[in-house]
Amino acid sequence: MTTYTRTQVAEAVNGAADLLLESANLTPDTTTLIDFVVNAALTRLEAPDATVEDVIAENWGVCEDEDCDGEDCDDGCGDAAVIRRLVTGD
Repeated sequence: MTTYTRTQVAEAVNGAADLLLESANLTPDTTTLIDFVVNAALTRLEAPDATVEDVIAENWGVCEDEDCDGEDCDDGCGDAAVIRRLVTGD
């Protein structure tokens, strides 16, 4: 079995995502979901039991504003809210 470093895995996963992102006319939501999958794969390399919420917190931060809908958050947590809504439907 071949062993790969985290850097090698990151380069391969990001490269695969780039192939898709550069060759297809994707919606913004689809590109965001691809970004989530890349980040989830890399997060789970180090934390195999990471949940969707763990991936969001690790890569986009934790939103403390319960009313944040991703559109008009003042504290910068809008990306986390958008990712959560796309991935979970909430």
